[in-house]
Amino acid sequence: MRHMNLLSEVKLLLHKESAILNQKTRLKWIEQGDTNSKYFHSRIRWRRVKNEIKGVELNRTWCEDLMKIKRR
Repeated sequence: MRHMNLLSEVKLLLHKESAILNQKTRLKWIEQGDTNSKYFHSRIRWRRVKNEIKGVELNRTWCEDLMKIKRR
């Protein structure tokens, strides 16, 4: 039971740290603007990678093959 509590606490702290880093990044973006800067493009690239769908679960099996997914 203690192990589960510690894991949930670690997960919460990691989430909070991620939120703080995200806020700092947004503040930096606001300060620097969204000009065609290296920073702006790195943020866009990061967002695309983060939001990319890598695959789906088909019949209880993980599938990354686009042709199999399209046939369904």
